[in-house]
Amino acid sequence: MASLAFSGIAGAVTYTTTLLPTLGGTYSYATSINNSGQVVGHSYIAGNAGPHATLWNGTIATDLGTLGGTTSWAYGINNSGQVIGYSDTAGDAAQHATLWDGDVVTDLNSFLDASLQSAGWELVSAHAINDAGSIVGYAVNSLSGEERGFVLATAVPEPESYVLMLFGLGALVSMVRRKRAAMA
Repeated sequence: MASLAFSGIAGAVTYTTTLLPTLGGTYSYATSINNSGQVVGHSYIAGNAGPHATLWNGTIATDLGTLGGTTSWAYGINNSGQVIGYSDTAGDAAQHATLWDGDVVTDLNSFLDASLQSAGWELVSAHAINDAGSIVGYAVNSLSGEERGFVLATAVPEPESYVLMLFGLGALVSMVRRKRAAMA
């Protein structure tokens, strides 16, 4: 399906509208765009069998797949191209927060520690991801019915941490050399 482009001018800015293609169905919905112009959302697959998370590079639609269920939706994309949203699990048993990173589809519940899982918490949907890979969304407790926002933060060291680590490593090497020289 070809895209349709329209242009318009508002003040000093020129806008071009591109209608994004579907995955074979009659509906597509865009939710987020990154600085490279990659767009995510969802689109119906052939026969309008259900929406699948979709990535558009220009006017090419790519089906991001599911966690084995019928539907998936994408809500956010960062500048590394990591996409988040939700997907139905196998047999449409549950809706889980999902990360698409290249060809890898990950159920974000795999990052929950055992105590949260045993307390009944499930990450249901992810809504935004930053360039560090930290994710926000909402979780539901299957035991109490509570709903809460969540932050799934990455453990990526800040640049300052690398400097301190290198300084510490240098000091350790220096101490070992001095100790060896004293023993010799």
